[in-house]
Parts: sequence; structure tokens; C-alpha cells
Amino acid sequence: MSGNGNAVLRDKKKYKFLRIAAVVVAVILIAVGITSVWQKAENERILEGKESSSKFAEAVFNFVNLLDDLMDGEKESASVPETASSQPEESISESGGELSSGSEEEISELPAWGLLEESEPKEVSYFEDAVILGDSMASGAQESRFFSGASFFASISVNADTILSKDVINSGGEGYTIPEALAAQEDVGKIYILMGADSISWMDNTTYIKKFSAFLDAVIAAKPGCDLYLVSILPVDESLCAEHGDDILNTDIDAINEKFLAMAEEQGFWYVNAAEAFKDEEGGLPDDATSDGITLKSQQYETLQTYLLSHTAH
Repeated sequence: MSGNGNAVLRDKKKYKFLRIAAVVVAVILIAVGITSVWQKAENERILEGKESSSKFAEAVFNFVNLLDDLMDGEKESASVPETASSQPEESISESGGELSSGSEEEISELPAWGLLEESEPKEVSYFEDAVILGDSMASGAQESRFFSGASFFASISVNADTILSKDVINSGGEGYTIPEALAAQEDVGKIYILMGADSISWMDNTTYIKKFSAFLDAVIAAKPGCDLYLVSILPVDESLCAEHGDDILNTDIDAINEKFLAMAEEQGFWYVNAAEAFKDEEGGLPDDATSDGITLKSQQYETLQTYLLSHTAH
């Protein structure tokens, strides 16, 4: 408020105070006059031997005290200057009467943890903030060029037994494990774990799950809260595996995938059942999709790409 405004405000308060004071003084004079008349009447009552009445006197006395309190209150209020508020008034919506804070952003509901159902297909650019982890299966995806934009921490030299502890990523002359490299990676929007069936040929299912669980825990600890997709182990061509000396059964792979699904539901991430896109009528990998029964031919990774892009949480 400007200086002139303050002066006007003070003049108004002064005028108001004087006006009230004049009224109060007039009322007090009237009360005093009435009291004098009453006192004279009381004296006459006493001379006549009648009992005195104090009710009227008490009423007048209380009235005078009330006017005195009123005068004191006006003095106190007149001595406190008004200050202009520097805060703008909050706007109230006409419809609901609540404070207007802008429209709330809509929050899309994410699918439940566990098995991820088919969704609207995404463009390949969806992988630009993705990191793909794994063994030879993930390395094959990197070489296929169907996952352009994604980062890869993978190696053909690791398996379920060594993927947690083996240094396979080199940076600045130093070696890092896959979880260590993931922890140092910036701007990670989503993580895919892509494992092949190689280890199953010489490791029983219980040991496999135990080893893989330790690796999974390290991945989650490296990027807590990040979207995590665990891709099912793909089926194999049992006949070709046997020809190459690998004793792998698709029933064992299915059993491990069931454990993967249970982990996803219990630990809070998504399981992508890409295996269903590769199974033939007998539940195995078609012989034209692989040369050794396990490893996918490069072109087959396009099927994997299509499946992952059509099974997303966002």
C-alpha cells in the first residue's frame, strides 16, 4: 500500500473513533441524568420509610461499565495498522469448491507382476534405453542387429555358473562383471535378461535355479526399481543337441521357465514367455531355426524382437 493510502486509512479510523466517542459520551451523560433522577426518587422513598431498590442502579452501573469496555476496545483496534497481504488469494473452482491446482496427470495402470500378456506393438526405438544381459543367447541378439539402440552386457564365455562372478566387460583397462557394469550404466530404462539353454546340459535344475537366483539378486540390487523383463529360455532341438553331445531336454527347460515365472511373481518383475513363439508342434525348436540345436540362426532373432516389442509393460 502507498503512503497516501496509509494516510487516508488513518484519517478514516480517526473519524470513526471520534464519532463513536461522541455517541458514548452522550449516552453516559444521559445515564448520569437518569441516575440523578433515580437517586432523588430513592431519597424520597427512604424519607417515607420505604425499602430501597438497587436493581435499577445495578443495571445503570453495568451499562456504564459496558460502554467503558467498548471505548477501550476501539482504542486498541485503532492503534493496530492494517497491512496489505503479499500473497494472492487462492482460486476456488466453481464446480467443486476446492482449491484449483491444475489437472492431474493420468497414471496408466501397469500389468501385474509375472506373466506378461500381449500388448500394443512398439517400434524398435523402444529398446533405446534398454540393457540386455545374458550369455551366448544375448550375444547372438547383439550380433543380429535386430535390437539397435539397446546396450548389451553379455558374453559367450559365461554360463549360469559364472555369469555372476566372471569379468567379461572391459572398460579403461579394468574388468567388470555383468552386474557391476550394469550398476555403472546411466539412463537405464529397462532391463532384459536373456539366457540360453547351454548350462542345462551339465547342470541339474536345482543347481541352475540356485546359481541364477544369485545373479538375479545382483541385477536387481544394481538397478533397484528399474523395469525388469526375464525372458524365458527358448526350446532346443533335442535331436541336434544329442548329435553335438549336449544332453538337454525341453521338459527340463519348461521346468526352469516355470521357476522363472514364480520368481517374477514373488519378486516383482515381468516374465516374457518368448519360448511359445519358437516351439513347434512337439514343443521343441524347429531344426531350420538352429544349426546346433541350441543357438538361434541370426534371422531367427527377428522373431524374438517382434515378440518382445509386442509384450511390454508400458
